[in-house]
Amino acid sequence: MKVAIVSFIWDSLGGGAFSVPCLLALQLQKRGIEVVVITSHRDQYKRFVDKNGIRVHAFFPKNLYWVGAKNSQPASKRILWQIGDIWNVHTYRVVRRILELEQPDVVHVHKLRGLSPSVWAAARDSGVSTIVQTAHDFELMSPEGTLTGRVGRLAERHALPLRPYQFLRVRMSRIVTHATAPSHFLLNTLTNCGFFSHAQLHVIPNSHALTEPELARISQDVQAQPANSSLNILYLGRLEEVKGVQLLLDTFTKPEIKQCALHLNIVGWGTMEAVVADTCSAHPHMHFHGALFGEEKQRLLLSADILLVPSLCAEAFGIVIVEAFAYGIPVIASRVGAIAELVEDEVTGFLIAPGDSADLVKTVIQLTNNATVLSRMRLACLKQAQNYSVKLVTDQYLALY
Repeated sequence: MKVAIVSFIWDSLGGGAFSVPCLLALQLQKRGIEVVVITSHRDQYKRFVDKNGIRVHAFFPKNLYWVGAKNSQPASKRILWQIGDIWNVHTYRVVRRILELEQPDVVHVHKLRGLSPSVWAAARDSGVSTIVQTAHDFELMSPEGTLTGRVGRLAERHALPLRPYQFLRVRMSRIVTHATAPSHFLLNTLTNCGFFSHAQLHVIPNSHALTEPELARISQDVQAQPANSSLNILYLGRLEEVKGVQLLLDTFTKPEIKQCALHLNIVGWGTMEAVVADTCSAHPHMHFHGALFGEEKQRLLLSADILLVPSLCAEAFGIVIVEAFAYGIPVIASRVGAIAELVEDEVTGFLIAPGDSADLVKTVIQLTNNATVLSRMRLACLKQAQNYSVKLVTDQYLALY
């Protein structure tokens, strides 16, 4: 079998949706499946073999700018770029030519931003019969990729200004033969908008990128870890207001929280880095670490008692949640989007109302005085993490193919 994986950026270190197709490609390769990658690039077409021995075709889809340069563009230019991204003729021609050369059995498309849904047509017209689309966020129905902000709220309501954008993409999605998403919430949101009317539908979760032997080893390390003298709380993610970061800062500077025996470690990067750093420097129980990877990140995960996910926006999944489970860490999370599909209230964590600082304060204070609850939850989290191993997730995609 030969699988062509299509993704707008090929970056195994990007985290979240960026890393999912990279992980899948590597796991398929280990199973003896031939994998070829098609992706976008700021330069003209080039073909190379990446560090894992996977053949990659990268090209610049002709538009006003490369997708990776979006944040530096003025609003007027971004609007025009989005129009060009509804159906990119150049992408169609290049991708069809690559597919006719490679002749894969399956084309598995991930994030399409900057490539456009013309990829689906290129796959069909090159003779591929199995065309899989995995949705990682809401980019098919929202130019921003989220349901937040002015554009995102318009997309969620299927408002008149975005109907042409959604209508054209819904029509083109009829080409897809199999549609997957990591949560029922995301898949239902897209199908309720009209997407994938001719496709078989599948919910396949994202993985925390750990194998079963790695999970067993981490479980032993977690259970051998000495108990913390104070509650060790961790935030790991993007530092943006929609992720609840301002709520986090406001909550943990309250007098009743400051009186508790706890430490808050904040790990991540984003537009609120300076605000987070300033707030943490003024409060000894709050610590900002910036972006961490590898052993430094693992050290904080091993020492954490609780993970916070105070998101204010509808999440499509939550890789950080299943990663926390792998380390036996219960999660306090907002009851929004797909989060309730991952966190079982009072079993693997606690679900709170989004934006409810009082509920967060109450939950944290209760946990500072109840280590027994956390011990019980830790075992439940370790067990739940087994459902997101790379083997089980890869098995599901292979069954689909």
